[in-house]
Amino acid sequence: MCDGLDNDCDDKIDEDVPGTGVACQTGKVGVCAPGVMQCLGGRVQCVANVQPSQEICNNLDDDCNNVVDDRCLTAEEAAKLKNK
Repeated sequence: MCDGLDNDCDDKIDEDVPGTGVACQTGKVGVCAPGVMQCLGGRVQCVANVQPSQEICNNLDDDCNNVVDDRCLTAEEAAKLKNK
């Protein structure tokens, strides 16, 4: 069960919890919407597959603010920032 304990005494905490590992929707927007059910903090919850990031001009809402390509950078500009 999802309770932060090693209930089956195998030195693993909260593994093989029913309902985890399945796709879900986080309720967030953009690329942050899809997620997977995970056991965190003693409860099963939907965790985003992707976290908000720099807005890239790619027809996606990368920063998850419900606006596509607002104040976006080209892929080349973003790569330069990442390498700094």
